[in-house]
Amino acid sequence: MALIIEDGSNVPNANSYITAQEWLDWASARGIQHSNSQSDVEEHILRGMNYFEAQSFIGLKANSDQSLQWPRSWIVIDTYSINSNVIPQEVKDSCYEVTLTEAQNNSYVAAQDRVTLSETVGDISVTYEAGQGSRPTTPAVTWAMRKIVNATNSVSRA
Repeated sequence: MALIIEDGSNVPNANSYITAQEWLDWASARGIQHSNSQSDVEEHILRGMNYFEAQSFIGLKANSDQSLQWPRSWIVIDTYSINSNVIPQEVKDSCYEVTLTEAQNNSYVAAQDRVTLSETVGDISVTYEAGQGSRPTTPAVTWAMRKIVNATNSVSRA
């Protein structure tokens, strides 16, 4: 599936905020080594978008018929209002980081299986392989999204 980029103008059927080339350039500028082809990167972007779009973002969707969560109205980042026809850099940065987790096989959307090394039924005992069933923490994703998502411990009124 081809990427259709939302640029803030309410692009019909948009499915990403970043292009594969933008991600490749971003990764290269940071010395991130990968062996992903452009088509692999597009797949990683789309999988990352599944996670990104599920977040609870600040503000309101700018248009009721838009495909994605951004652009948004009533947005203030670092005390500056963001126009409702703009995709903030924080959105793109978040998408770069989420795509990186996909490219490194640390998917937020893939099921995580545990590998059981041993089981005992009497008096119940289970031993799992070390490091299985959990994904590495990715503080870069949390850091990139910190200004555009609602705080989990906040209360808002309609």
